[in-house]
Amino acid sequence: TSDVTADEVFNLLAANKLSVDFINISPDRIVFNLNREQGEAAQALFTKEKIKAKVVADCAKVSVIGAGMLNTPGVTAKMVAALSKQGIQILQTTDSDTTIWVLVHGKDLPKAVNALHDTFLLND
Repeated sequence: TSDVTADEVFNLLAANKLSVDFINISPDRIVFNLNREQGEAAQALFTKEKIKAKVVADCAKVSVIGAGMLNTPGVTAKMVAALSKQGIQILQTTDSDTTIWVLVHGKDLPKAVNALHDTFLLND
């Protein structure tokens, strides 16, 4: 069934020793990230339990990190604009006080890293 609650999904994953991150829960969907091997195991588990799931394979996480972004407006806007300008689709985001992570398609990883490097003027 598709009438499964977030706690049921996460308890099922935990019971099968599958560790998730990039968690986003909204009223109409549950989104999270697993590594490739665990993603395949979760997909098989969901099929067995008749839980509808959409899988987006081959993703990569890219981050911008810095204590200077705390209470600095516009960092996310700058990051999103840099990726959008390169035609990079952002699949999901999460953040903390000092870090912003985005999930992108794996094929876009080199382009995303270069775009963020250029945008935030990082030197080697």
